[in-house]
Amino acid sequence: MILVTKAEAIALTGHSENWIKRHRRAKRLRFYDEKQPSTGGSAQRFYWLEDLAILSGRDLSSLQIQLHALCRPSIPQIPSLSSVPPPAPPLMADHDPAAPLSPAPVIEPSAGAVEEATPFTELTGWQLEKANARLAIVQAVLDRSAAEPKRKTAIIREVAAAHGFSPSTVSNYLRAYREGDYRGLCPQWGRRPSTGADIKGLIEETYLDPKQPSKKVVQERIAAHCAEGRIPAPNYSTVRRICAKIPRSVVTFRREGRKAWALTYEPILRRDYADLAVGEMFCGDHRELDFFVKVGGKIQRPWLTAWMDLRTRLVVGWHLGLAPNSRTIALAFHHAVLACGRPAFVYIDNGKDYKSHALNGREVVHGRIQYDAETQGVFGGIGTGVIHALPYAARSKPIERWFRNLSDRFDREQPGWCGRNTMLRPEKLAREIKSGALLTLDEVPAKLAAFIAAYNAREHSELKCAPASLWEHATKEIPDARTLTLLLMKSKPTRVWNDGIHLHTMRYWASELSGVIGETVEVRYDPLDVSRLYVFHQRALLCEAATAITGSMKTGEAQILQKAKERKAARARVQRYPDDIRILHDPAEALRVAVGVRPAPPALPPPPPAVATRGDVVRLVLPTDGAARAVAALPAPVPVEAPATDPWLRAEVAEAVEACRQRLRLETEERQQQRLEDEAAAERYAQEQRRQLKLVRQAQGGGA
Repeated sequence: MILVTKAEAIALTGHSENWIKRHRRAKRLRFYDEKQPSTGGSAQRFYWLEDLAILSGRDLSSLQIQLHALCRPSIPQIPSLSSVPPPAPPLMADHDPAAPLSPAPVIEPSAGAVEEATPFTELTGWQLEKANARLAIVQAVLDRSAAEPKRKTAIIREVAAAHGFSPSTVSNYLRAYREGDYRGLCPQWGRRPSTGADIKGLIEETYLDPKQPSKKVVQERIAAHCAEGRIPAPNYSTVRRICAKIPRSVVTFRREGRKAWALTYEPILRRDYADLAVGEMFCGDHRELDFFVKVGGKIQRPWLTAWMDLRTRLVVGWHLGLAPNSRTIALAFHHAVLACGRPAFVYIDNGKDYKSHALNGREVVHGRIQYDAETQGVFGGIGTGVIHALPYAARSKPIERWFRNLSDRFDREQPGWCGRNTMLRPEKLAREIKSGALLTLDEVPAKLAAFIAAYNAREHSELKCAPASLWEHATKEIPDARTLTLLLMKSKPTRVWNDGIHLHTMRYWASELSGVIGETVEVRYDPLDVSRLYVFHQRALLCEAATAITGSMKTGEAQILQKAKERKAARARVQRYPDDIRILHDPAEALRVAVGVRPAPPALPPPPPAVATRGDVVRLVLPTDGAARAVAALPAPVPVEAPATDPWLRAEVAEAVEACRQRLRLETEERQQQRLEDEAAAERYAQEQRRQLKLVRQAQGGGA
């Protein structure tokens, strides 16, 4: 408590002496009388400054500042008398009023710690320096407010502008001074945290839970934990402050997972494709288009499988279907290779369809012998290397950027656009589905081909030219279409049984299989036509096996004779085996056998290979070309007729054969139509390129 004299009370409150007497007699103003007279002979009377502030309606802090401004000796300080009633006896019995009062201690920044009795023993020099500067600002506001009480807000703005602070900062200084006196102005930076390290660690660990609890839930859990241990619990502001200090990358990794963290915070390597040759590396991937199409009586979202050349960003091949798999990849790759040639490498992801045996082949090991040359797959069959991208990293494949371009410029323009997710699904989708405005699956390829052609002819923002223009002088290595078709067929090793080859719950037979019964052969077939198989033995085409017809007790004589011939040929082949081995190892025997046989004319030397020039198409020779030519030279399969004694079986077989022929005829017509459309599109594209080149040359000539 602070005591002031009567003269000081009159000066501080601005009231008369009668006002002080009236409140003192009403016991609303406490006072303290000295026990011994002062030097003048009369006892000194002191009044409580707190009571004067309450009775005059003034702020205690403003009265304290005015009291300091009087430059008087120090005011006696007594202990708190909150527990003593107003008429309580004096508590400063050991204070001698006659003794001279020492001046109040002046707290300087360099003074360090003062006596333990003062409340500033824990403050350092820089804190006192800040507090004195803030006290000067507060005193300026209070002095001007006492003279002009109605301009308090304006005075705060003026004082704040004069000292270079914001009005809110000066208001905070005033509030701190009212609540904590001079000590309230001392900065508290670097103070010891109120939350222990163990509680802080528990807060961080709870907040980083993958279940992603909110900060309020974290505070409730920490409060329950502290209640069990009978320790103070942090409030919500403390929990929020501790959680805000956790690095954002750590929060993303722990709460959202590694994939979300990698998209934003994982370091990446930017690649430059300028060192690649044109057509050297293709990049392929799938994408589900963002619109619905009509397929029969249902609606589905089609899937696009595309290949892009990394050097030129040209979309070289694509295929549209209802489900992505290894076959759609192979069909798109077939289109790309026949149009732009064989790439040296393909850059693909780690999906099971891209890592299938049909594309990458498989490794077959028997003892110490490795048979991987026979099972190279589509890529290995044409000499193309495979490079797999980083798993679960879409940004590692450059074609993903083109897919986003496709989504923005093609998918959104189609009826039935549904957005990438349910959050982007428009309201018009339901009306379009109900009104039947959706495209059919057969209508999409034409629109997509036009979009891709326009993209290939448009200037690329990074290349500063059209992707197709970089292919004008490129050399393309295009293999035989028959060889590529053969490689695209599915391959499977299987055993030949006495009754044929068992595959797809069906049996296949040909006369040539009688010599390889019990051995393992490789069969190739078209998944869209499983009525026949191409059988390969020792890397050579053996035969074409068709579906076998089961005989009955009424089997005709022709079938019985055919089987007898096959059995005889099989026996003869086995019996000739020793002679064949003797001829193979005995040159004299081989010469005797060869007597009378006209020697074959000498083979002509092969022509010199053609030198490829820029813009030429080089015929690519592959090891499987011979097998492909043999497959293409096979005659049309002749179905085995059922015995005449069983008309029902004959009718069933005839119907099945006719259905198979019709399906093959339709597929052939579709392939021819597609080839004609591709050739027409290529011709139109070439004409457009020639026209643009002519215009460029005319413009250059005119400028010259």
